[in-house]
Amino acid sequence: NQEPLYIINGSAVTQKDAEKMSMASLNNNDEVDSIEVFSEPLYVINGVQYSEEELFGATPTSPYAPLNKQEILSTKILKGKEATSIYGEKGKKGVIIITTKNNKPAEKKK
Repeated sequence: NQEPLYIINGSAVTQKDAEKMSMASLNNNDEVDSIEVFSEPLYVINGVQYSEEELFGATPTSPYAPLNKQEILSTKILKGKEATSIYGEKGKKGVIIITTKNNKPAEKKK
């Protein structure tokens, strides 16, 4: 099982980053508008579907891995009936729709 994805104020972050952001917000009296936690959702990045394993597994195969290195333009979250009405059984654990700047993966740094 993979670590769940955290979406804070529309940005995908790791658990460690989420914890840092939460503590920083508490210390600075900043507001966090929303926190969503998903376990094994379907990811749709620039129209292409990916599993959590393809993005976060031991050997990720998605060109968007690691996700936190991408230049994310927007995220949309679908849950419940909305997710399954569009994506069927694949959407039952939620759907994270991500659009990146330029609609392509960030270049790998060498």
